[in-house]
Amino acid sequence: TIIINIPDSIKGVRQFFSNGCHLINILEYLIGDFEIINSLIREDSSHNDMESITSICSNSKWNIIINAHSLLPANFSITINSGKELIELKPIEKLSFFKGMQVQEPTSQSPIRKYNPVLEKFIFEDNQLKPGFEKMYYCFKKFIKYDKQNNLCDLFEAKKTIEKCHKLIKNFSYDI
Repeated sequence: TIIINIPDSIKGVRQFFSNGCHLINILEYLIGDFEIINSLIREDSSHNDMESITSICSNSKWNIIINAHSLLPANFSITINSGKELIELKPIEKLSFFKGMQVQEPTSQSPIRKYNPVLEKFIFEDNQLKPGFEKMYYCFKKFIKYDKQNNLCDLFEAKKTIEKCHKLIKNFSYDI
């Protein structure tokens, strides 16, 4: 199972397209195409805009839950539950690998038994997945001048990602 968390400090469809599309694109990069089975959209009726969306999706290998929620105090994240391993991008710049559980028995200070995942290793961003403005500018300039491909999202992938975002909210009436 893969869980995508797309919180945002601003409500609405525009913000979902501004920020959510990046996580949808990363997801497609990691697992390939996926089918949207159902999307539940909660509307903020006072502003006539989208407040949250929860989508159930899948492909031949993965079940996927996408949670985009406005004003949620959380980090953007992608969590992959794979067998006995947990792989997590949280925040997106930090990739963590967990394997196994460590049981912490109750104490007088903390009377509840805790089950903590064991962190095997983590990797911080090296500007490969989130290149920053300067690197994007040089890659775009190189693309225009030489038509060279690189590991950044190309125009075809960007169009496909935006179309996927439209499908996720297809039952919601909106103007962008």
